[in-house]
Amino acid sequence: MTLRKVFQELKNCLKRDCQKSLSPISEISGKVSITESEDGMVVKVTSVNTKPKEEREYIIAKTSKLAIADEQLIDAGTQLASGYLDIKEILHVRVEVCSGIFG
Repeated sequence: MTLRKVFQELKNCLKRDCQKSLSPISEISGKVSITESEDGMVVKVTSVNTKPKEEREYIIAKTSKLAIADEQLIDAGTQLASGYLDIKEILHVRVEVCSGIFG
């Protein structure tokens, strides 16, 4: 096996592993509410300083470790569980936050 093929296999392997353990980030600032379901932990973020209230729900696999606590106040962009972060998702949230500030 050539060195190029070895690096390509390693790259593919890392890509698969990263996709399996991506951590969601909160799209909005707010108060966290955590409940358990068959699919995993349900993390609900409810805005506290905006009207009308916004709400976002995220499903976290039972195998992931939560990075936030119930009743915690978080900012938009907060990592909700252990795992890798998706740069595209981070940029998307940052653009949304900035457009809300300067929009």
